[in-house]
Formats: sequence, structure tokens, C-alpha cells
Amino acid sequence: MKPYALFISIVALVAGLPQVSRAAVLLSSLSSPTMQTLVGMGSSGVTVGSDTFYDFTFADTSASDPTAAQVQVEPITTNGTGLRFVAAWFANSGNTMASAITYQVTTAASSEITGVGLFSNAAIPQPDAGTFASTSLSTRSLTNTPLTPTLTTYADGTTTPVNSASFAFAPQTDLVITDSITIASTAGTPGGLATASVIENTFVPVPDPNQSGWVFIPTAAVTASLLRRPRRSLTRDRMRIALPRV
Repeated sequence: MKPYALFISIVALVAGLPQVSRAAVLLSSLSSPTMQTLVGMGSSGVTVGSDTFYDFTFADTSASDPTAAQVQVEPITTNGTGLRFVAAWFANSGNTMASAITYQVTTAASSEITGVGLFSNAAIPQPDAGTFASTSLSTRSLTNTPLTPTLTTYADGTTTPVNSASFAFAPQTDLVITDSITIASTAGTPGGLATASVIENTFVPVPDPNQSGWVFIPTAAVTASLLRRPRRSLTRDRMRIALPRV
């Protein structure tokens, strides 16, 4: 085969090979990861439990908002898996903060996601009319179909605060998540002050049907074995050991 023809054949062969993306890494293995870290990881993303989180974006609206480098990201591994975003969101003297976090989550068919939860520790240290802290979470499929109502947490210092919300849906393996965080205050003396420092997104997997089975089957087998064992032979064994030979 001529060199040029050989080169063309190799190029065609390589082009036909499947493209392999860089594998996701454990979020817990990263040192002090931030939103900037995750945005830079692109489609490879990070894993928490059986879920992979990837294609992160972060947007803010003012110079006073936390930047992507100032938003810490931590894994959640209890009552589901998920992400915790930690930053200093606050507004006073008539200021407003607004941040948006978007990402995708995928999981294996054996651990499909059946629900999503939202938590915020929003607080209003100085209540005033028009001062509030709100976080909303929207869940969509990869085809942009909404899967749940928009979940919202809210605090204004007057009404009863709503710090958590959740919703269940038909099992899914792929989701698109958007968190919208808005902190607003009113000007005046002293004016309003609103804060939030923790936002959590939690994903609930479908229950494992084998989890209880692995515990029950051996227990039942042992129980049945004990019930079938003749009590008389056990008593004779004990007597044989206890009584001396004559």
C-alpha cells in the first residue's frame, strides 16, 4: 500500500472510533472545589454516589454578588445524593443580589432519580418591607420538558419562612437543574438586611429492591434451620457432656 493511501486509511480508522470523554472524578477527592472548579471541568464533571454532575454554568448580576470562585461546593451523601453550595449571599441598604447555577445530572438505570429537594438557610436579620431572600429550583429533562413545579424557598422576616421544598416524579436518568438565588433589601434607616449562605440540591434514587432481600434471605434460612433441628438430640448431647462415665 502506498504511504498516502496508508495515511488515509489510518485517519479513517481513527475517525470511526468512539470519542471517549475524560472520566468524572469524585467531588470529595477535590481540594476545596468551587463553582469555578466545576465550570472548568465541562462535560466530564464530578460524581457523588451513583450520580454524575456536569456542564456547570454560573451567572451573577452585580459586582457585589459572590463570584464563581467564591461559591464552595460540597457533596451531600445522606437522605439521597446531591450538592451543597456555600457562599455569602446578602443584601442591605437597597442592594440586590441574584445568582443562577445550572448543571446536568445523570445516573445509571439501576439508580434512577425519583425526586428532588431544595434547601436554603435564608434569614432576615433586619426585616423591612420589600426585603426578602428567595431560591427557586427548576427541573427539566434533556428535551427541556419541565418535570416538576418550580420549587421555592422564601423568607421575608414577616411571613413564616419556607426553608425547604421537594417533589417526586417518574424515575429519570438525566436531568437539567437551574437554581435561581435572589436576595433583596430596601434602603432606609436602618433598612432591610437579607442573607443566605447555604443552598442544597438533593436527589432521591429509586429504592433498591435487593437491599432488604439480602438481609432477609439468610436470616430466614438460619431460622428455618434452627426450627428443623431436633431438640432431643441437642438435649442428649448436653447430657452426654455433663454426666461422668460410670
